[in-house]
Amino acid sequence: MAATQLEQAAIWNEPAFLPESIPALMQSEQEEPTRALFLVETPERSLDASSKGTVPVDPLTRMPLPILPTGSIPRLADGRHANWHHHYHPSDDPLLTSISGLAIRHLRLQLLPVKSRHQVYHNLFTGPEELPETSEQRFGHIVLACAGYVPRYAIDVRKDDPAEPVTMAKKMHERLQTSGEIKVRGQGNIANFIRRHLVLQNFSHVEDSIIEEFLTTSSINRKRYLGHWLLAIASEIATEPIKPIYRQALDEGHVSSNKKLPNIAKAALSGQKTQDKAIKDLHRRLTKQHQGSI
Repeated sequence: MAATQLEQAAIWNEPAFLPESIPALMQSEQEEPTRALFLVETPERSLDASSKGTVPVDPLTRMPLPILPTGSIPRLADGRHANWHHHYHPSDDPLLTSISGLAIRHLRLQLLPVKSRHQVYHNLFTGPEELPETSEQRFGHIVLACAGYVPRYAIDVRKDDPAEPVTMAKKMHERLQTSGEIKVRGQGNIANFIRRHLVLQNFSHVEDSIIEEFLTTSSINRKRYLGHWLLAIASEIATEPIKPIYRQALDEGHVSSNKKLPNIAKAALSGQKTQDKAIKDLHRRLTKQHQGSI
């Protein structure tokens, strides 16, 4: 229902803010043999910090790669056997400790067996080889993660060279897209980041009369309507650079649904309280901009 309403609400007329060459190695659909598990659990596989490597990122989106799962979906009944892995780490990296960094830090989690996957991974890697630094890069990672993007490439901690990505079998890839093993978390941090990012977009092409009315009207309903309308425009502007990547991801089957990117960004601002904060931020920013131009 939400998607239908979003599609029907043309942003120019009515705002819509609703919740909402890598080598191939085919993964067996069965649990890996005992010998492979024994190899990854030997002391030689546990490295000190100076010897650990960095995880390669997805070549299309620059997002950290997921870990190749086991043959069966882990159960979270007991945290000693399975828990959530943060794709963006370590937690004390300066790029992940700011307000916008926290939106990335908790953005994407993957449910993993503790001993055969999560623990082994952290014995081998210090973190992704690159993290998004600019506001634009972080916005792109957030929107694509919220769109459900899952690459075909993964990290196989059982390999002799675990830093060399492998290609997941189609069935395994589809499983990660639908099973809930990969989740987007930290919606509050994401909402705070996106509202700040949208407010900073360039509104210079919007008619001065509309900006003027938004800043001066005494009608709360009218101000709210115009604020939603301006934020909808900001969502279009902010997602424009991501569209070519998103179209390729859709064509290659890396995204399971065909949601519109501006609607994904706007969905993060669900809830009247969050929307009102965004409108107040926008009013404050455009007021300063307007005063500076006088």
